[in-house]
Amino acid sequence: MNQHEIISELKTDYRKALFLYIYLIGDYRQTKASQNIHVKDLHQELYQFQIGDLNAALDMYKKHRFSHPIIDQLEDNKKSDFRFVNYLLSCCYNSYASLRNLIPDSLTFTNPLLHLQTLLDCINYKHFVLHNKRNFSNRAEKKDSDFDLFVNAYGSIFNSNQWINSEDDDQLNWIISYIKSYKDRNIITAIDKLMQARVAEFQDLHKNKPSLHLGLELKEKALGVMYFFDTLHMTTKPEIAENLNLKIRKAYSQRKYRNENEGRSSSNYMLRTEVKKKLKELAKAERLKLNETIELLIEEAHKKLKN
Repeated sequence: MNQHEIISELKTDYRKALFLYIYLIGDYRQTKASQNIHVKDLHQELYQFQIGDLNAALDMYKKHRFSHPIIDQLEDNKKSDFRFVNYLLSCCYNSYASLRNLIPDSLTFTNPLLHLQTLLDCINYKHFVLHNKRNFSNRAEKKDSDFDLFVNAYGSIFNSNQWINSEDDDQLNWIISYIKSYKDRNIITAIDKLMQARVAEFQDLHKNKPSLHLGLELKEKALGVMYFFDTLHMTTKPEIAENLNLKIRKAYSQRKYRNENEGRSSSNYMLRTEVKKKLKELAKAERLKLNETIELLIEEAHKKLKN
């Protein structure tokens, strides 16, 4: 095929076109313009390269295109799990710091799945081709085990963050405000220092990340909050992440309890055993808690008194 035929076939295959573009631009030839390119313009940019260069890049793509059942599932699912994709992107950037400037800025999070696929393709290329042959087999094993570790770790991370309700705007706003409150605090503990570092900008190696801003739509806000908690173990240590998660969760539980009990006062009365038994029967029949049943009985008795 000639140059035009090769590039024409790339007009709808953005993954392949992006890999070729990154491969051909090279680490030391990237310019500011290359970081601002739109994905739909990639094929036009490829016309600056000779047919031999394009064929060489295509050969590299065929050899090092990343393949994994998880990626295939995400690609087949029209409603991709962007929370999971964002998590995997952060895993890659934190594990392979040298790749943080590999993907053009204008493409990050425009299409998270495309971003992830290309990043994994480039990881394959970087770690299988650019390292010497002596390390080739070790690198192959390491890359595969790394991605599987990322995937396997997600289950426990997902479960530990199930207390967050992605549909509860009030809860999400409170979490965001709680995290942001660390910005102006005095640094006393290691957790204070960590929180100040991650406020709003999430200062891990993942450059264009979901961000914590109160003005975001509910879905985006939820993705940002989930991203914060899902990536804590990568940007800190597992024990610190667990403690911080527990601390925020406990603070929210206390707030929720205070809100639910606002306008209430505690009371302690002795009841005869047979009266307590009847109270339980009434509560069960009305499907109410004991205190709610007592409130209902008092309200009804008070109405009769007024009448």
